Amino acid sequence: MARIDQPILVDTEDPEYYAELLSETCPNRCLLSNETLCSDIPGVQGVDDPSSRRLQTLLDVVADISLRKQGNASATMACIKANKGALETQVYIAFNHNDDGAASNCPVHLQSIFDRLSCVPYRPHVVAGSPKGISSELEGSLFEVCTAIHNYSFDLFAYRVNKRKHKLSDIRSYIEQEKRQFNSRQRSMLLEFLLHVESIIKVVTNAQTTKQLSSDFIRVLVQTYSFWTTNGLLPQERLAGDVVTLLDHADAWLADSA
Repeated sequence: MARIDQPILVDTEDPEYYAELLSETCPNRCLLSNETLCSDIPGVQGVDDPSSRRLQTLLDVVADISLRKQGNASATMACIKANKGALETQVYIAFNHNDDGAASNCPVHLQSIFDRLSCVPYRPHVVAGSPKGISSELEGSLFEVCTAIHNYSFDLFAYRVNKRKHKLSDIRSYIEQEKRQFNSRQRSMLLEFLLHVESIIKVVTNAQTTKQLSSDFIRVLVQTYSFWTTNGLLPQERLAGDVVTLLDHADAWLADSA
């Protein structure tokens, strides 16, 4: 197991706000796939229960964006300490292996992400719970963060995007011919989703040489993700694992039909 011994510092007294910002930047994790997040959280040290729950939300996101290639997984842990009169969140990460340079490359990547987020104006919660909307004035900063995350984990993104590339034509035919599992609106949404996936695959294929995605593509990707969530293809809350969506339904049906 490869471990990062020095903590990643999250310079905020409200780590859940960072978790919410980060969750807005990760629209790449479910493309007709049965994958789940591979975070293994041993615990959060030195904080009360409400803070612990909020930190675990952050740790789920950090575990996700710390990975570079398929076949590795990360475990995360955090603690909050007082530093010169302010609270400081420290995040620790361990990986299954370091064959892809995970432990050596991840600290710079994550610190860069949090440094970028520290420039995003803080928006305190109006009511208890995580903020539900990201204001338009923050979009530019979030697109920059989103681009950095996707380019860091390009190989993993490409793997997930291409996982069922060879089956897209068959999947489209199944959905077009099916008359009982989905109503007309659901069928239309699934077919539109497949068109979006085809477009994403083309962009990723063209970027294989440089392994860099343009900011214009990332902007379109985020907008596409927003369309998917608005229309029930993916959950409104990215970490809501118990929500059954239209894509979950389609995935289970395709598996039973195979």
